[in-house]
Amino acid sequence: MAVTRSRATALLISFLLFVSIVPNRVLGDEGMFLPDALNDLPIKKLQQMGLKVPLTDIYNPNGPSIKDAVVIVDVFSFSTAVDIALSRGASVLPYRWKDGSASRFARDHGALLAESRTVGGPYSLSPDSLLSVPPGTRLVIPSPNGSTSPFFSTFTIPAGSTS
Repeated sequence: MAVTRSRATALLISFLLFVSIVPNRVLGDEGMFLPDALNDLPIKKLQQMGLKVPLTDIYNPNGPSIKDAVVIVDVFSFSTAVDIALSRGASVLPYRWKDGSASRFARDHGALLAESRTVGGPYSLSPDSLLSVPPGTRLVIPSPNGSTSPFFSTFTIPAGSTS
């Protein structure tokens, strides 16, 4: 009986601590809206909360908006290398294969090839190697993972299709 009473007391104390820690005001108006219901939202309140773009930039069924964006997250070096090269004024030509065809592709496009880090060329996927790339440089960066994602994002899925 003493064990049961002490367990009930511990549960009650745990519950009271939980209730005192959890904020007593929880709002459900901070995001996750259905796109076609955006026009029904309190725009002034959303602007006070930080909304800075017109709703038609978020969702516009009759024109371009965020709904048309493709976000590619690359956890390898490719996206960082592209970002650094572009910020230095270089042009990047992503290439899907890391083989002899990459050299031919670079040559055919009047570009330099970013070599493997182990080869030791002037440029590679290493962000440090691209810090000194001169503006106007055309650079082929071979990366099966990094180049394939943007390649496939260019395909259009017909309206009403599920795949």
